[in-house]
Amino acid sequence: MKALKSVLALSLAMAVSSTAFSAEKNVATDAAKNTIQTMKQDTLKQGKNFATEKVSKVKDKVLDTKSAVENKAKSAKKVVEDKATSMKESVTNTKDKMADSKNTIESKAKSAKKVVEDKATSMKESATKAKDKMADSKKTAETKAKNSAKSAAENAKTKASEKAKSLKDKAKSYVGEKININKADAKTLQNLSGIGEAKANAIVEYRNKVGKIKSVEELSNISGIGEATIEKIAPYLSF
Repeated sequence: MKALKSVLALSLAMAVSSTAFSAEKNVATDAAKNTIQTMKQDTLKQGKNFATEKVSKVKDKVLDTKSAVENKAKSAKKVVEDKATSMKESVTNTKDKMADSKNTIESKAKSAKKVVEDKATSMKESATKAKDKMADSKKTAETKAKNSAKSAAENAKTKASEKAKSLKDKAKSYVGEKININKADAKTLQNLSGIGEAKANAIVEYRNKVGKIKSVEELSNISGIGEATIEKIAPYLSF
């Protein structure tokens, strides 16, 4: 009986212990769950706060960057607009200068063209006058040349006639009187037909160099005296 009681008591104690342990286990589990839930909530809250702060900082930084970019963009836009305005004014000024230069060049070109045309007209008129003058001069020169040639021909004809008459008269005067070719001087020898000053001097030089001329044929040895001249003077020579 005692043993049975002991077993029953032990069983009861174990049952109580098991129930108590189970209850404690449930309490511990609930406490752990609550703790974990609390920690989770705290962690989430802290993470949310951190994320909110981080996002806020990033947002502020983005806003600052955006503001800086906008300011730089405005400044750059202002610079570009000012540069464009300056370039536009420069282009306008250049265009005006080019227009003025074009007008000046066209004016100078017209003036130069007018000068060239006037010069060409003047030169043309001068050329025409010179041509007319040359034509008149040519005509005058031709007239003078014709008159001069005519006068010279007439003078030559007159002189030839006079000389022929003189030679004829001389020939007549020497028909009965011959010239001694070895004694006559150069002036006397010139009275012979066809013998001028040069031939007369040549005869005298030959005579002085060679000596007495012995025949008519010997005259052919003298420079400038040919057969035709010898035939003319032979009848009027003596040796």
